[in-house]
Amino acid sequence: MKGIRSLVCLILAFVLVPSNLVFSTNAQSLSAEEPTQSFGVYQVSTVEHLLWAAEHPDKHYVLVKDINIPQTDWTPIGTEAEPFSGTFNGSGHSITISIEQNILDSGIYLVGLFGYITGTVMNLTVNGSIEASISSGYVGGVAANLSGGKITGCESNVDITAEGASSIIHVGGIVGAVRSLNGSGTIENCVNNGDINVKALNITGVGGDLGSGTRGSVGGILGLVCDTSGAYITSCINNGHITVTGGADNVGGIVGQTSVNTAATFANITYCANKGDITGYRTEGERSAGIIGYIKRGVINFCYNLGNVIEYTDDGSTVARQGYGNFYGIFGYANLSSSNTLEVTYCYNASENPLEAEICVVRNASHGTFKNFYMEGRSEYETELNAANVSTGVPGTAFSSPSDLYEKITATEEGARAYAANPTGGYPILYFEKENVIENDNSGFIEIEPAGSLRHNLYFVFRSSHPADRLQITATLEGGSSALLEKELVESGRVKVADKTYVAADGAKLYTAAMHSIPDDVWTAAKITAKFDGNTVFTTTLNADDVIDKTGVEIPIEGLPNYPDGVVSQIYNCGPGLANDQQSVTDEDSKMVVVSSTNEESFINYINRLTNIGFNVISHSGIDGNIHYGLQNGQKFYYIYYTAYSKQTRIIEDNSTNVLLSELDSEIGDSNTEFYLYSIDYTHGEGQTTKTDYWQIDCGALMVIKLADNSLFIIDGGHERQSSNAALEAFLDFAYDITGKEPGTTIDIKGWYFTHAHGDHVYFAHAFVKKYHEYLNIQATYFNIPSFQTMPNGYDAGTFLMKDTFNKHFPDCKHVKLHTGQRFSLQGVGFEVLLTHEDMVNESGTTSISNFNDSSTIIRITIDGKSFMILGDTDTLGQSTILKMYKNDTLKSDAVQVSHHGYNDLPQLYAAIAAPLALFPNSEENAGENSGNRNKYLGVINAAENATPLFADPNTYKIYVEDGELKYETLPSYREGLYFTIPDLDESLIPVSEEPHVDLDEVLKYISFSEYVIDKSANGTEAIANNETCSLILDGKTTTKFCTSTKPAVIAWKMKQPVKVFSYVIYTANDNSRFTGRNPQKWVLCGSNDAENWNVIDAVYAANLPDVDYTGFAFKVDNPAEYQYYVLKIFSAAGAGVLQLSEIELYSDVPKPAYIPGDLNGDGRVTVTDIVGLRGIIMNNEEPEKQVFDAGDLNKDGRLTVTDIVAIRGLIMNQDS
Repeated sequence: MKGIRSLVCLILAFVLVPSNLVFSTNAQSLSAEEPTQSFGVYQVSTVEHLLWAAEHPDKHYVLVKDINIPQTDWTPIGTEAEPFSGTFNGSGHSITISIEQNILDSGIYLVGLFGYITGTVMNLTVNGSIEASISSGYVGGVAANLSGGKITGCESNVDITAEGASSIIHVGGIVGAVRSLNGSGTIENCVNNGDINVKALNITGVGGDLGSGTRGSVGGILGLVCDTSGAYITSCINNGHITVTGGADNVGGIVGQTSVNTAATFANITYCANKGDITGYRTEGERSAGIIGYIKRGVINFCYNLGNVIEYTDDGSTVARQGYGNFYGIFGYANLSSSNTLEVTYCYNASENPLEAEICVVRNASHGTFKNFYMEGRSEYETELNAANVSTGVPGTAFSSPSDLYEKITATEEGARAYAANPTGGYPILYFEKENVIENDNSGFIEIEPAGSLRHNLYFVFRSSHPADRLQITATLEGGSSALLEKELVESGRVKVADKTYVAADGAKLYTAAMHSIPDDVWTAAKITAKFDGNTVFTTTLNADDVIDKTGVEIPIEGLPNYPDGVVSQIYNCGPGLANDQQSVTDEDSKMVVVSSTNEESFINYINRLTNIGFNVISHSGIDGNIHYGLQNGQKFYYIYYTAYSKQTRIIEDNSTNVLLSELDSEIGDSNTEFYLYSIDYTHGEGQTTKTDYWQIDCGALMVIKLADNSLFIIDGGHERQSSNAALEAFLDFAYDITGKEPGTTIDIKGWYFTHAHGDHVYFAHAFVKKYHEYLNIQATYFNIPSFQTMPNGYDAGTFLMKDTFNKHFPDCKHVKLHTGQRFSLQGVGFEVLLTHEDMVNESGTTSISNFNDSSTIIRITIDGKSFMILGDTDTLGQSTILKMYKNDTLKSDAVQVSHHGYNDLPQLYAAIAAPLALFPNSEENAGENSGNRNKYLGVINAAENATPLFADPNTYKIYVEDGELKYETLPSYREGLYFTIPDLDESLIPVSEEPHVDLDEVLKYISFSEYVIDKSANGTEAIANNETCSLILDGKTTTKFCTSTKPAVIAWKMKQPVKVFSYVIYTANDNSRFTGRNPQKWVLCGSNDAENWNVIDAVYAANLPDVDYTGFAFKVDNPAEYQYYVLKIFSAAGAGVLQLSEIELYSDVPKPAYIPGDLNGDGRVTVTDIVGLRGIIMNNEEPEKQVFDAGDLNKDGRLTVTDIVAIRGLIMNQDS
């Protein structure tokens, strides 16, 4: 099709149009032509200029002349791949379109003057028509799609006729759809006068933005708010009539619908009115309503409907009353919950004909706020058709007439601000619909309106009753002492500035001029001068300093304007992302100031100020009076939020986040989503640690979400003592098992989230990634950890190890610094940030946290409609803060991760959460009913009726949603089968003989069995100290040791498979030269294959090892045979009362080769680890040892190069095949 950018259905992206854009219609050929510039803004006056704008969608434009586009095959300005990201100021002019599209080819198409907007379009009138028959897509009078951008002050006089030829379409009088994953778009001060006619199909199973939670939508202003997107629609009016035939579309006079899927989706509709009729024919379900057909979550405040709304199941004979009903005054349907709430206040319906209900049909109305007005004799809520499933909201106020409604709706301050008396005597109108009449003769003023990117539009308004032919009025813009621009004011019926309209009183005339997109820094004054018969009769001047960003309090963060009011704190260092700040501050450190003594109105004004100077809204949420915004300006991210209880605003320059949340999700997979409370290695009531098993501790947490695409989202990680080689290997096996991936393939980790910087929540991640990074693909990390330079007490070195390991092995890993109020989704799983350490920074800009556990970030995760509250190690300050910020109902969840492993006493918080499922990251012996933490346990369990505790020891728990209910099942931990009864070996097994040790170098020529040792299985005699346990003689390090005063001393362990030992090496400890006589003297080494029948492998009667440190002594075994279970029993030391050794290592009789080609690390295998090692040698210009060099130089050219890396990769592939 000529002139059409086809969309590839799977990736929802336009094919890019060549840079030399040419259109041909009726033998008329038009090519793109660069407009001239004024003050850095392109001055658009022709179709050729518009074509140039389509090629350069990141520039700033102002329309200086009305344009009529003759092309019927118009290609919209802006694509998904290259959106319109600049500003387009219509400056009161119009563009007329006559688009005709007939595209039956499979694809998703955008139809409108603009295609995909992330920037701003303002003060533009679009006239004409659109006739579109497309297979599927989006149609809008001004734009097809809005994504994080803004459309303001626009008017559509476009009649739209649209048909979905084979699938879903979304149609809006202004915009077809807001598509801003985890972000939002804004439509304000807009009017649609065009009629909309849609032929729809009832299509199910359509994925992506097009079909997620919808089967089609039509709206007088906006069609669809896509899944996980948000829309702000304010001060908008629809006058056009809407007709929909067929299909199962949701239809609204303002908005068609939000997606029904995730709670991150919302629509905030304020100060809007529908005056057009809505009619549906041959409907197959779903709803029509005066304001919005379906709403997932949000606000509908100060809105009214005058249009008649009706749906038929046929061509007009049979009124539809299906399901929950079909036609309503304000909204069609909402199914509310604690995670998707709705506020509907000061709305009314005054349609000529009664509707199914004047306000709505609603489920779970207790999660909404309702305060509205309805006509006497009509039903406010629908409860008849599905009485078992719906309920009424708070009853509203009935009215009998327009005057009665006006009196009642303006009886409160809020209503009086929103509504005005109708000058024609009809029903009340919204405040901005009332015209401002200029009464005084010879009066004028200058009104300014933000135009984006530190620019303003200036409107010069003058009213006079003097004869026009003897009057001359000029507008002058001055820069310093000279005139920059001068215009003559011309006669005008009215002038509209933002949401205000000015007209002259009867008997007088209005004169206006406008100067658009004027940079703030070029002008010093604006002036109106009126002369009558050549004599000056009026003059007024507006100084720029009086109006341009000079009010309020200074924000000490570069690039941010003044805040309207309040007291501003010093800058607080919020900490970096993955940068290591152990030694100093970093460039990634985020900055925050707290503005105290402010209010919600000032906060909203500040957000408006930012968006007006070019900041783009990328996210927004609001709950319990708290309001949160994410913004972007250039490459910088900002997060700004208002906390209702403290009346404080927090302004954050986020230098840590390096990716948009919306870029981290992908098309949802088709497998089940599962939550795992993973069993790591805990003690069992003995205390924090034990003197027998090094590899356990009384804290640590590790949780895993298996996502729908079989990727993982991991929460926290255990302590160093929970990071044995066996534990790390078991977790890798677990990841392969739950994802269904073949061992050795890559496991995708969508995100690794850390609640806080304590070692028992981060170290395991460092160890796991360090050991198995070649099998992992980590997309992003998520955390908000305070600056070490600000809050060092409580930090653990494991945090810096984790950061360094992630940076080393995944240098392109993205990072998101989480802030309160953020909401995002991954594979259909919803995430909501409820509290961070930033909330506990006081009005002076210093932290109130004294217990580092309170730096924990609190998030709520929603899986298939069930919510999991993740508390980290939150303590009493976190408890008191979050309870002030939110209502108890807001915090209510289906499951809770018990804080600090069950050691913190937080009864009020647990009572608010009231979770029937409690997840304890601990053993029951440490944190259960019969432990020393009984009262804390009861505070959790008694918070909900019949609450169930799940402990992460001895089993892992798989938790999932089935038939709308949480279910769980146990999975055995990797420890099952590791331990066995240690045999009581007798000293008589050792013959009396002198057995000198053999040459160590000879033994080291053979391959070691160290990789076969299951370190976690090691058990035995109690040590003197809990950091010198017997298990440490099998950790592969001579820097640790086993030290005991008990003799005989025994150490037992299991191998991964039976091995035949021919020799072994015993290493002395760190201080044998200082504390003599501690070396082992007499011992027996036994083996078994069933842990019951034991055979002697070797026995030593008098080792007589010298008192030296860190030294190995080798021994040949007497009876080599294959065994899987081993016991070393030492009967005596060499004279001292204390026995110690640092390591024992078992050896085979297989000689180590001089080198194996490709085996750089000498482990007898060629693996990805060798590729990584060679790459490091090459990049760092290292000089390796000869054996390493020979193993790496596969092509024998005397150099280590990329060619050798390719050769090693080939060896690995051949091994696999």
